[in-house]
Amino acid sequence: MSPFVGGMQFAIEACTKYSQDRVQFGKPINSFQAIQHKLADLKIIQEAAKMTVYRVAHDKDSGKPLNHMHTSIAKAIVGDWGMKAASDAVQIFGGYGYIHEYPIERFLRDAKLGQIGGGTSEMQRFIISRILSYF
Repeated sequence: MSPFVGGMQFAIEACTKYSQDRVQFGKPINSFQAIQHKLADLKIIQEAAKMTVYRVAHDKDSGKPLNHMHTSIAKAIVGDWGMKAASDAVQIFGGYGYIHEYPIERFLRDAKLGQIGGGTSEMQRFIISRILSYF
């Protein structure tokens, strides 16, 4: 899960730099509120994903048994929100976000793996719902 959180950090840095350099209508695109909101959303998503992964890692480091609820929640957040972050990053880059010459295209492909690798987001929801039904 943590490589995906690192990928989100990479996307934030790449999008921030690109939005400062890319000029439209005589202004850097980071001066437009829509881009500012997408950048803010990227950071919010990354921080939320990081905190859920840290909770699972902290429990493991503390010698606690694996909490399947926390693990499934972290996996679903990293997968689904990571895909949203990747989509927003591609949107910031516009057409350049979709071509191999720019690194955001790779981030989009990697983010999709976060949704399907190691148990799909749908499977994580199934696990969460099963655990909830026992309470």
